[in-house]
Amino acid sequence: MSGKRKKGAGKAVPRAYGRLTRHERNTVQRMLERGASCRQIARELGRSPSTVSSEVASHRFVTAPRERRGERVDANTDLSAACPRLAAWPRCCNGCGRYRAIGCKRRPHVFYDAGAAQLCADSVLVSSRRGIDADEPAAAEALALIRDGLGRGLSPEQLSARNGGPVDLSPSTIYRWVAAGYDGMTNMELRR
Repeated sequence: MSGKRKKGAGKAVPRAYGRLTRHERNTVQRMLERGASCRQIARELGRSPSTVSSEVASHRFVTAPRERRGERVDANTDLSAACPRLAAWPRCCNGCGRYRAIGCKRRPHVFYDAGAAQLCADSVLVSSRRGIDADEPAAAEALALIRDGLGRGLSPEQLSARNGGPVDLSPSTIYRWVAAGYDGMTNMELRR
C-alpha cells in the first residue's frame, strides 16, 4: 500500500460537546481490554490521542491490594517501580495477559473503569455548578453589600457594577443568589 492517505481518512468529526460520553468511556475500556493502542482507540472514537491518553491516566483506580481498593490514582503518580506497564501506555492493567492468565503478583493493580470514570466526571460537573465562585471574605463582602442595598430599596440592576453600583456582579447573578437564599435573603427583599 502506498503512503498516501485516502481523502478524508483520519479526520476527526467536529463535536458540539467536548467531554467524553458514557458510551465513549465504555468503548475505551473495551478496547483497553483487547490491548488496543491509544491511536486505535482515538481513531475509533474520532477523538485526539491526547484526549484518550489523559482520560485513561486521570481515571485509573486501584483494585489490589484490598485496603486500597477503589482509590483513585493521580495522573502524575509514577508507578513504574510496580510494573513497567504502568509507566507507559496504557498505564493500567486492563488487557494485561499476565493479570488475566496466571495472576499477577505485582502491586498495585490499577485499572481504567468506565463506570467509575463517568461518576468522577459527573461529580466534577456537579461540584463546579454549586455555591459562590469566590473566596469566603470576598463572598461575605458581596453578600453584605447586596443585603444592604436591597434593604435600602435598590434593585439588583442598581447594585450591579455594570450600572455604577457597588457590587462587581451582574444583575442576573444577584437575582440568582437571592433566589438561592444565600445569606438568608429571600425574594421578598427585592424591590417591587
